[in-house]
Amino acid sequence: MEFREVVARRRVVRHFADEPVERAVLERIALTAQRAPSAGFSQGQRLVVVTDPDRRRRVAEICGESYYVAEGFDPWISQAPALFVPCVSEPSTTRATASPTRSPRRARRSSGRCPTGGWTSAAR
Repeated sequence: MEFREVVARRRVVRHFADEPVERAVLERIALTAQRAPSAGFSQGQRLVVVTDPDRRRRVAEICGESYYVAEGFDPWISQAPALFVPCVSEPSTTRATASPTRSPRRARRSSGRCPTGGWTSAAR
């Protein structure tokens, strides 16, 4: 399948079955995400997988889910069986972008504050 076909077929899901996702499936998703590029191959990102219902509700609260519910949406953040929370390590990204192996011109332009899509680990 071509990438454009994958993008064309994608859809947003905001209603979830009330059953857990197998750990092997979550790990496979996290490992796939790990292949994403990062600044200077710093791999300065981590992926936290939240499956505990109380913690999912807390993440939803932090994300402002109540606003979406007030706007008529279902509580889709807290009700998802697993949440993937990307986290960025600024020091490792900054070290990679200011590395002596990079050209001085590129190192000056790079602030090290731009998170990329790479994640390197999953925690349950």
